[in-house]
Amino acid sequence: MARRPPQKGFWNQRRFMLPVFEPPRMEASGLKAIPHLGLDKVLTTLLGDKL
Repeated sequence: MARRPPQKGFWNQRRFMLPVFEPPRMEASGLKAIPHLGLDKVLTTLLGDKL
């Protein structure tokens, strides 16, 4: 089976969509903090009593 390079317009087509990752918006006053992600609960669930 001979392999050929893709046709000229192949790379111009969108194959999938990537989500846009942006940090949360913060107020200029700095009074509102970044939302808590709950990583302490995630680590406790994943690691349990291993440590």
